[in-house]
Amino acid sequence: MITDREQRGLALPGSGPDARQAGSVFLNPVITPVQEAAVRRAGGPVHRDRSGPQRTSAGWLLEQCGYRPGTRIGPGVYCSATRTLTLTTRDDATAASFTSALRQLATEVFLRRTASDFVRSPFVRA
Repeated sequence: MITDREQRGLALPGSGPDARQAGSVFLNPVITPVQEAAVRRAGGPVHRDRSGPQRTSAGWLLEQCGYRPGTRIGPGVYCSATRTLTLTTRDDATAASFTSALRQLATEVFLRRTASDFVRSPFVRA
C-alpha cells in the first residue's frame, strides 16, 4: 500500500520540494448533464458521488487551465511535482501567498470555463 501511494504521489516525501505539502483543498465540482456531456467530449473524467450528483475532477480542471505538476503558482507555492491538485510550499511561502494562490486557481478555472463552458461555480472550499 505504501509503495502504491508513493507511486501515485500520495505519500509525503521525507525531503525535497514536495516535503512541505499544504494538501489539496479543492472539491470535485458537481456538474449538470449538459456539463457532463461537455466534459466527456473533452476527454475528462466524470463520476457519481455516493449522494447522487455527477462530478468531475478538480485536478483535471486545473490541468485544462495549463497547470502541470511542478508549476509555480505564487511566491513559494507550487503544484506538487507529481500531482497538479496537491499544493506544496517552499521557504518563501506565506499564508497570504498560499491564500492568493488558491484564489488564483479557483478564479482561473471559473473564468476559463474550460471544455465548452461547463464550470459555473468556484470549486475551492472556503
